[in-house]
Amino acid sequence: MRGITLYYILISLIIISCSSNNDETMPDIPICKEQQGLPLDKESIKILFIGNSFTANLISYLPDILINRHVNNVNFSFIVNQGESLCDIYSRIINDSITEYHSWDNGKITKNSIGINELILSNEWDVITLQQVSGMSGLYSTYQPYLNLIVNHINDLSPNTCIAFHSTWSYASMCEVPQFSYFSNSSEIMTQEIIKARNKALYDSKIKVLINSTEAIDSLRRTHKNNPPLDLTYDGLHLADGIPLYLVACVLYETIIAPINNNCILDKSFYYSNKDITITQEDAYLCQKIAHYFAHDSHLVPPDTK
Repeated sequence: MRGITLYYILISLIIISCSSNNDETMPDIPICKEQQGLPLDKESIKILFIGNSFTANLISYLPDILINRHVNNVNFSFIVNQGESLCDIYSRIINDSITEYHSWDNGKITKNSIGINELILSNEWDVITLQQVSGMSGLYSTYQPYLNLIVNHINDLSPNTCIAFHSTWSYASMCEVPQFSYFSNSSEIMTQEIIKARNKALYDSKIKVLINSTEAIDSLRRTHKNNPPLDLTYDGLHLADGIPLYLVACVLYETIIAPINNNCILDKSFYYSNKDITITQEDAYLCQKIAHYFAHDSHLVPPDTK
């Protein structure tokens, strides 16, 4: 209980800091703290995302951030299969299933199909990201042995690649999918269980890089930007367009790209608008500060074994 209480105290402090319009102070942490295992000072960065629809949410606004910040040394590919779990990913790897994937290269998106092992071998990936399916994300028993097996397989095929893990957000309070009952239909309980399960799984798998959407979205939900009972989603599960999707892309950028490029996400001049969505400078900076905090102050710790 002490760990959970401390967590919510920290959440409250960062929200107070982020919600202040006139407060210019930032948490006393390094601008781009080195993440263990990430390659640094690379001329180009190649990332492969393996996951599902929540992975699609994670990277949705990444191209906008890269273009806005004039970052032209990042290329990424992504495999997104609806509802795919770690068990499913491992099965795909073992069977070397033909896999559809998309690639983004300086504004151009291409689509191809290839065996998943051939895809892993096709590039000198700097980072490969994994994630658990959302409905199982708070259940440690669903992570292993699959996460360990996937990590070992990737290490065998691509030993110089850093493996990162994307930790997803809890469901909205109005969500009606059956898996929500695993967590007593409580967003707060689901968040706590995700943190507990992923920390233990990543500790066991020796994964050191965490893309922490879990606490970032939970933090934003505790501000005036939340819209219960949808809680920043459009369907109870997937994030709504605008600041929720922008926030997780900021977490991704600050966790992986900023340390490599030494180019922090914090930028008060950011402004985004299209025919449907506007993100003001104030909202963007709020997201950036939350992302900055959770990218650098969410260190993995040994799991609670009690």
